[in-house]
Amino acid sequence: LKKHTILYTLNKELYNQILNGNLRELNLEIPFFNEKTLSIDMTIFNINDEHIKVLRNTSQDIVQEYYTPTIRTYAINNNKDGLQGAFVFSKTGLKAVFSLEQKNYEISLLTRDLIAHTYYLTSVNDHPIKSDFICGSNLLSQVPEKIQNINFRNSSVSGCVEVAIEIDYQTFQSFENYQVALDWAMEILSVASVFYLEEIGCLLYTSPSPRD
Repeated sequence: LKKHTILYTLNKELYNQILNGNLRELNLEIPFFNEKTLSIDMTIFNINDEHIKVLRNTSQDIVQEYYTPTIRTYAINNNKDGLQGAFVFSKTGLKAVFSLEQKNYEISLLTRDLIAHTYYLTSVNDHPIKSDFICGSNLLSQVPEKIQNINFRNSSVSGCVEVAIEIDYQTFQSFENYQVALDWAMEILSVASVFYLEEIGCLLYTSPSPRD
C-alpha cells in the first residue's frame, strides 16, 4: 500500500485563498512517485450559471429552490505533458482525479483532524483494493472486454441530452446540510465534464432553463 500511496498535509492558508478568492489560474507543485515533483497548471472551470434550479422533495411537497455553488473546480492544462484531470476545492476538502502516462490517480481526504487535514495520493491502477465499477450503456455490449471508448466516438448522434442527479434520502443523510449535499453533486458533474470535454469534446453544464 505504501508503494502506491503518498500522504500530504494541507496548507490551510493557501487552501482558503483558493476557495474564497477569485483566482482564474493556479500552478501547484506536488510531490509525486519516484521522487518526482509534478508542476500542474490549472484554469478555473465552471459548468454552471450563478444560480441553479433545484427540485427538493419534502414531506409536504416538491419545492423549487435556487442553489449557489460554493466549490471551485480547476481543469488541468498540462495536456502537452500527457496530464489531464481536475481539482475540486470545497468546504469539505480537496478532491482531485487525474491521469498521466495511461495511469489514473486520486487525491482525497484521509482524516478529518481538527489540527491538520491529511490527504493521500494513490495510483488507482496499482491500488491493492480493486474497484468493481464498470462503465456501460444499454446501447452497447455489457461485456467488459467489449466496452471500448471508440464505440462512443463513432456515434453519429449529436445535440443536447438532459442529465439529472438524484440524491436519495439515505445519501442525503450522510451530509452535514443541504448545501454540502448539492456541492457533492456539483463535484461529480464538474469532474465528469472536464473528462467529457477532453476525451470526446462534449461539455456537461447546468442552467436555470434549457437554453439560458
